[in-house]
This record gives sequence, C-alpha cells and structure tokens, in this order.
Amino acid sequence: MFAYLRALSAANGLYRRGLPIAHGAAVAAYADSDLTHTVIGCFYEVFRELGHGYAEKIYRRALAIVLHEHGLEALQETPLTVNFHGRQIGKFWVDILVNQCLYVEVKAAADIEPYATAQLLNYLKCVGGGVGLLVNFGNELKFRRYIVGLPPKNDTTAVEEH
Repeated sequence: MFAYLRALSAANGLYRRGLPIAHGAAVAAYADSDLTHTVIGCFYEVFRELGHGYAEKIYRRALAIVLHEHGLEALQETPLTVNFHGRQIGKFWVDILVNQCLYVEVKAAADIEPYATAQLLNYLKCVGGGVGLLVNFGNELKFRRYIVGLPPKNDTTAVEEH
C-alpha cells in the first residue's frame, strides 16, 4: 500500500466508498491520475452490468468496450518484449494498454494473488517504468494502482490498494 497517496487522499477527503476522487492539487499527486480514475470508473461500470462469475477474457473484452465508449484507446493483448544484453529473450502480453501509457491487468479470481502483482510489475519493468492497474472482478471488486520509475530516473515502486 502506498501510504503517501492514501494519506494525501484521506487528508483531502478524496475517498468515497473506496474510490479515489481526485480534485485540484491532488490530481497531480500521482502519475496519470485522471486516466486511472477514468479506467477505475469503467471497471466498476463493467461489474455493475455483468456481475461476477465470468472468465477473465469476458471482463477484458467488456472493459475494452467501455473504455472505447469513454473515448480512450484500449489495445487488448498487447505484446511486450523482454530484452537482455540486447537480445529478445521473451514476451509478455498485457491485457489492455490504455492510451499507450497505462497497463491494465484483468483478473477474475477470489482475491488478488501475489503472482498477479508480480506479473504487472514485470510488465512495468519490461517497459522501463510507468503506471499499471491490476483489476479483479472477483466476489469483491478490488484494484491496485502501481507506479514504477516515475518520475523518470526514480527507482521507486508505489502501490495504492482498494
């Protein structure tokens, strides 16, 4: 959990029913906050309509549709290459790449498993840092926002959990 973001949001009264409500100066408090806020809203919109119990690919496809309806670019199963010493040694496929900058991993499990967190962090390391969302359409909706390497040249990893 990223205590700074939670403390900032709590101090500014920016939480309502677990969703971060970003306004004014708090919007700039973390990278791509407006975009992540919109994607989180779309996540809840999909769940309100579909409920729980579907496979991940159903939620991924539905979330991509809703993201497009909100005017966002949402590329599904985008390949990311892993390079080592100048050679390609593997590939990952991110579930949804939003506006070429936000990496979204969709899960439909009872809870967010540690392997899912590691998977998203590997995506972010693979691309040299950025912002990722791990969303879980389980019995209880959960999401985690990860920020790796932002601002540029910063080696921090931050997480905000709901």
